[in-house]
Amino acid sequence: MILIADSGSTKTHWKLLMPEGTEQDFFSQGLNPFHHSKNFSQVLNDSIPKEIDRASVASVFFYGAGCANEKMQGYVRNNLRGLFESSAIEVNSDLLGAARSLFGRDIGIVLILGTGSNVGFYNGQEVVRHTPSLGYILGDEGSGAHLGRELVRRWMYKEFSDDLNKELADLCHMGIDDILENVYNSDSPAAFLASYTNTIARLISNNEITQLVEGCFEQLVIRHLLKYPNLTSMPLGVVGSVGVVFSQQLGSVLGRYGAKLAIARQYPMEGLVQFHKGA
Repeated sequence: MILIADSGSTKTHWKLLMPEGTEQDFFSQGLNPFHHSKNFSQVLNDSIPKEIDRASVASVFFYGAGCANEKMQGYVRNNLRGLFESSAIEVNSDLLGAARSLFGRDIGIVLILGTGSNVGFYNGQEVVRHTPSLGYILGDEGSGAHLGRELVRRWMYKEFSDDLNKELADLCHMGIDDILENVYNSDSPAAFLASYTNTIARLISNNEITQLVEGCFEQLVIRHLLKYPNLTSMPLGVVGSVGVVFSQQLGSVLGRYGAKLAIARQYPMEGLVQFHKGA
């Protein structure tokens, strides 16, 4: 059996591939090693259903947020080894998981656009990054947290039209005190800000909202994608709900710079299954 994990900071999608060709899905909380450094082993153990025969798992492929460097990969690998003693274990970043899902063993530029964002060039084997990921406070351009932050900022500063300000008040049912509490005193401020993408999607036909979304994507292009000299000649793919829901706006912005969105996939698991079945 082969076990594949696609882990974000909030949710992990597991897929068990059986020898006879059947598949089993299950889900657990996110397994970012930075977020669970004190109890990672216990959280990981609780994530695997008890009925799974761990000794029968030949290979484990774990793709996770927070697993970009060798130290964190080794940490996750050692914890997985405690559960799957006889399995071959491979731990990689969520960005490599997205790249394999989108392009298999072909080359391309890969984007992750969900709560956060990430960018890299995939040469068919590994991902080469030309810009660092700075997180939702300093970076994450084009992400759900970025879009939500910009919406809240303009709304609270009354930079929108009166009609849009009223519509936002009717839809969101939150005042400035509630927003500040969730941003500065909660455990998941990025997820809170990203939750506003639902409101943005409902209002996307409004020109002010369209301009907001495209402005965030333009920052993504300028600060990240233009650093890749082969941007206009390489296929570009995106994984994540923000990239899929706002694919029209993303494609429009990319077109201004001579680039084209080749594929948008909300979840990487489908492509990862294809990749590992062909391995």
